[in-house]
Amino acid sequence: MLSNIPDERKVFVDKEISRQVSVIAERRPAVSRWADEVWRIVAVLDGKAAAEPLTQLGHEPDGTKRFFAGSTPLVLHRKETEAYRINLAGDRVLYAIMHPDDGDPPFVLHDVTASPHEAADHLDSGEELVEAVPMPAAIVDWLQAFCDFHQVDEPFKKRRRDKVDAEELKFSKEPIFARTGRFPSPKSAEGDG
Repeated sequence: MLSNIPDERKVFVDKEISRQVSVIAERRPAVSRWADEVWRIVAVLDGKAAAEPLTQLGHEPDGTKRFFAGSTPLVLHRKETEAYRINLAGDRVLYAIMHPDDGDPPFVLHDVTASPHEAADHLDSGEELVEAVPMPAAIVDWLQAFCDFHQVDEPFKKRRRDKVDAEELKFSKEPIFARTGRFPSPKSAEGDG
């Protein structure tokens, strides 16, 4: 079965594949009285970095510091190709997700995904840090090839209405107008009153 697939596309035969990515985070002083600092994710790089997580990469005169947040696998699943296609047709971003932590820094790298649906699920709690960052060109090509290999367009099927049995809807009661042969008028509905 695999003999008719070109060698460069055989890597996509599995229903789930992954590759390592590295995340760069930034901490800057807040301009708010309710927070001392603001954390955000500034980049996702292709490949696994040799640095240890939380290695400081640089700082600015205004107090902004950049850190290597860590490496994690970017996992693609064949059932998510519709979400990946939405991403590729739009902004072409990766979503980096960091969970809150009690230590310093207050966030720990959790996951990186290409699915906007999965990223939206992580936004529900309101506690996690979810950032959309530009997708590297090599990952765009890899994601596009994965979607092309696994995408199955399902044709639209119009649902047919169920047949309604009028006799079944009567609930063993005869309508009022069937007994009299005419529809009730507002005067006859008033009664003796």
